[in-house]
Amino acid sequence: MEVEIGQIVSLAQELIRVPSLSGQEHEVAELVRKRMIDLAYDEVGVDECGNVVGTIHGHRDAGSGKRLLFDGHLDTVAPVEPEEWTVDPFSGKLGQGRLYGLGALDMKGTVAAMIIAAASLPRDEISGTVLVSASVGEEVSEGAALASVIEATEPDYVVIGEPSDFRLGVAQRGRAGIVLETIGRASHSAKPTLGENAVYKMADVIYRLREMDFPRDARLGEGSMELIELISSPYPSTSIIPSRCRARYDRRLVESETPETVIMDIKEQLQDMPGVDVCLKEATLVCYTGYDLTGVDFHPAWSIPDDSELATKARRALREIEMDPNPTALEYCTNGSYSAGIAGIPTIVYGPPSISLAHAIDEYVEIQDLNRAAICFQALARALLQGEDARQ
Repeated sequence: MEVEIGQIVSLAQELIRVPSLSGQEHEVAELVRKRMIDLAYDEVGVDECGNVVGTIHGHRDAGSGKRLLFDGHLDTVAPVEPEEWTVDPFSGKLGQGRLYGLGALDMKGTVAAMIIAAASLPRDEISGTVLVSASVGEEVSEGAALASVIEATEPDYVVIGEPSDFRLGVAQRGRAGIVLETIGRASHSAKPTLGENAVYKMADVIYRLREMDFPRDARLGEGSMELIELISSPYPSTSIIPSRCRARYDRRLVESETPETVIMDIKEQLQDMPGVDVCLKEATLVCYTGYDLTGVDFHPAWSIPDDSELATKARRALREIEMDPNPTALEYCTNGSYSAGIAGIPTIVYGPPSISLAHAIDEYVEIQDLNRAAICFQALARALLQGEDARQ
């Protein structure tokens, strides 16, 4: 059964028209659950976090074949500068061969392509199980909610549908949220010598951290750390010297880095600067079901070998449909930080262009790319679920 692009576009429009910030995905999750049932998935369930998981069994006994999980998240960030959008972020508008709207690319369009592609795959072409997870909470804490899907379904392979420019993502940098705090002494701003300005102390810390070297590896390059937030206290100030200053950094990770090594490296860089507290940020994620996934904001980097079964079969499958797999390492973080980085399950990232359009004003995805993505997802399913006697 061929993929019908009209079905993909229609479902993607429905998904875009339902706002779904992290922790507020209930309505869009219910929509997905009903559509999976309508599409005759063999099993459809919603777990404790609110992830929707659809299951399709191939012609072999479901318990004896491989299990392939396609994952795409349902949550979005808030619209960036909504007054600057030229289309309604929740319109799902079509124009110039594109589908516009918040999450069109990241990643409701791809979720729709996965759902329709799996439902359209003839059962006699696969000898295992295809699972599609429409997961929650990814924009707040990559992989935290997907963990419950992985634990329940125990897949042999995972395909994360994040934008990869149709390149085969075989490695991915990780991410950590870092919080630093300096403590000074408050005083009236007319008498600054009686106080100690915590912002000035933080300025010295920021300068020192800009000189910091980061671990490097051959595949993922060099790690990085960028200041993304700076807040003084009291705020707002009424002629008061700030007694505290809090800085938040986004730290991008390479393989082998751990929460302990990340904090240790920063402390060593600041070892002659007393009075600076350093810790990992807490990622607060309360799912729409009420399930609390709050935890440390650390998501490891990962990679799979070029000659692994997953990478080998994926490259061959994509070449057979005239798609250049062009293996690559991704700079951004995905739910793969759990599936590959923590659970150790062979994982690839593969989806339509381009990450530069994610979280952007007038976000869109090309309709032809949604069609291409669905065809690629089916090709990957066929290649990975051919049975134990499949060509290597």
